[in-house]
Amino acid sequence: AIIGTLMLVESLGEIDKARKNTIVKRKLHVHYWIHGLPFRMRFPKSKLYESAFTPIIIGLFVGFIAAIMGIGGAFILVPAMIYIIGMPTKLVPGTSLFVTIFVSVIVTFFTCIQLWIYRFNFSFNVGYWFDNWSTNRSKNWTIN
Repeated sequence: AIIGTLMLVESLGEIDKARKNTIVKRKLHVHYWIHGLPFRMRFPKSKLYESAFTPIIIGLFVGFIAAIMGIGGAFILVPAMIYIIGMPTKLVPGTSLFVTIFVSVIVTFFTCIQLWIYRFNFSFNVGYWFDNWSTNRSKNWTIN
């Protein structure tokens, strides 16, 4: 609710500025404690100068919240990239999809391994059952 309220306030402010045709020169975003972390890197496309720890910390937080809630984390990740990191809005959807690719590949890989193990166990169980059934049925049969 907090992030949604912040987005609503900013959206209404942008609509008001667009109606008045005023251009205000200001900073790209407010600097929080997370911007002061070490190992800073420059990203020329997004015009950011951020620490390498920033996306790791945000990713851990988003992953923890998504795991508790049992839903995808993109709805938390996108506002975090816009408001906390200060990424331009036009780059955020692509970055979110790029992150989603890795999650999808990992989940697909582990699901295939898990289903293969289940299928492997299932085939042994069915084979064992069929062997028992056929042996019991053929006790009275004799070969001449």
